[in-house]
Amino acid sequence: MASALAAFYAPFTTTTLPCGTTYRYLHVPPTAPTKPYLFFIHGFPSGAWDWRHQIQHFLAQGYGLIVPDLLGYGGTDKPSDPAAYLMKKMAAELVELLDHLSVQTVIGIGHDWGCNMLSGLANHHRDRLQAMAFLDVGYTAPMPDFDLHEVCAQIESIIGYVNYGYWLFHNEDDAGKVIDEHAESYRSIVYCADPDLWRTNLGPYGVLKEWTVNDRMCPMASWFEGEAKDVHAELFSPANGGYGPPTNWYKVITRKLNNPDEAECAKTHTPIKQPVLLVTAAQDRICVAAIQEAITKPHTEDLRIESLDTAHWVQLEKPDETNTVLESFFEEVMAKSLA
Repeated sequence: MASALAAFYAPFTTTTLPCGTTYRYLHVPPTAPTKPYLFFIHGFPSGAWDWRHQIQHFLAQGYGLIVPDLLGYGGTDKPSDPAAYLMKKMAAELVELLDHLSVQTVIGIGHDWGCNMLSGLANHHRDRLQAMAFLDVGYTAPMPDFDLHEVCAQIESIIGYVNYGYWLFHNEDDAGKVIDEHAESYRSIVYCADPDLWRTNLGPYGVLKEWTVNDRMCPMASWFEGEAKDVHAELFSPANGGYGPPTNWYKVITRKLNNPDEAECAKTHTPIKQPVLLVTAAQDRICVAAIQEAITKPHTEDLRIESLDTAHWVQLEKPDETNTVLESFFEEVMAKSLA
């Protein structure tokens, strides 16, 4: 019998793009003539699998779907060089994927690092986006002077604690190897049942590595137990590349490799005119709702904000509520396009 992961990926396609990078993705054309394409962009540590509830729901409603494994994940290429994960480069690759599928515009939906990727598309290829939905993490304008310690200090002055200190662990050259060797411990805190543990055992400097290498454990979220946990373990097994390649999403920004491209982009940056949805997570202690609103509002002209009473993994913890909010937004976007 095929595993749940194999069954999920059975309808996916693998294509090598003109740039030479191979992507695995789901592509389903709209079955209703008025329905747009939805472009689902996952975060860390995830894969297209994290959109399974949305795929099932919106497929039944006739929407077109494009759901890739992003660079470093699943059946997509997994380069070891952090420079392969430059935001401008990855945005260009996703546009090549759209071109390959002859799809001109999409509604982009991101979660976690997928929101950073969606922001990259908005910053470098905004004409390909009919609208944007950001789950848990807000829109990120070009940041030519990004410095992790400065960002942490600014946010700490507002919320009272360091929230992105764990990036330094992910920035270490052997972070993937360490996580692979202590995967169960790492997963327990990443998918913990108690969202307040992120404030004490994820966000501050040094605590995630200390937790992981000492094989500490805590109860995991109920939605992650069972099949979801087994699929995640298979998806990130060393045989499938492990956690190393995905940590490059952290390395490329922490090492300021994006900054030159961000500086160029900032010169022509303008507010987003397309409809934008921000869905914040009320219990997320890392991607704090008020901060996500604050970074998004100044750069959008047509913004809708919704909040769900969840921790970080909004579309997994409350899939029905997430789908309801997304569906309402998509209907608004379609109505505006006909006005």
